[in-house]
Amino acid sequence: MSAAIPSVVQLERAIKIAQKIQKLEAELSLILGQPGVTFRQDRDESAPRFTGKRKYTFSAETLAKRNAKKGADDSEGAVKPKKKVKMSAEGRAAIVAAQKARWAKTKEAANGSKK
Repeated sequence: MSAAIPSVVQLERAIKIAQKIQKLEAELSLILGQPGVTFRQDRDESAPRFTGKRKYTFSAETLAKRNAKKGADDSEGAVKPKKKVKMSAEGRAAIVAAQKARWAKTKEAANGSKK
């Protein structure tokens, strides 16, 4: 009995499944507290790994405490808090209107393709 050669569609599906497996393995390793650990022995070592490092932002209060510990006033070396940007009601309304228009266009395209 000879082995059947998989079609292109089958190969694409196999690739998608393999990618999902890798994603789930990474998520599992994060849950278990072992970033960068995978459960597959045949993992490609040249592929990038998740290092577990994240960027954090600090509140103005925390930055003020940090500056006080360093003995830095408003002089050079003091960490300045970033000013929070607030969105105006008009700006938010414009974004909402644009998103609704995109949704309507998508819905119209989906309904048009069913006909």
